[in-house]
Amino acid sequence: MSKQEVEMFFMQRTLQTSLSKEFDDLIGPLNYISVQRETLLEFIFPYLEGQILVLCDLDVVPNYVAKKISFLLRDFDWRLKETILA
Repeated sequence: MSKQEVEMFFMQRTLQTSLSKEFDDLIGPLNYISVQRETLLEFIFPYLEGQILVLCDLDVVPNYVAKKISFLLRDFDWRLKETILA
């Protein structure tokens, strides 16, 4: 992908996450977005003021991977807050 295509790809993911977060108050906070393509699986996790994009092979179990990453992010966030407060 060209630099411009990569930028457009990330802009689309940012817009998708931002639009989904508009419904947080109505239906609950966004945990992640998954997109399955012909060649790979994408996970988009909102985190702090940005997002984390994870690309995986199709041979993973999507729910397991998403939950594992969510737990890792929550654990990291908890440890980060604990360090700041200490």
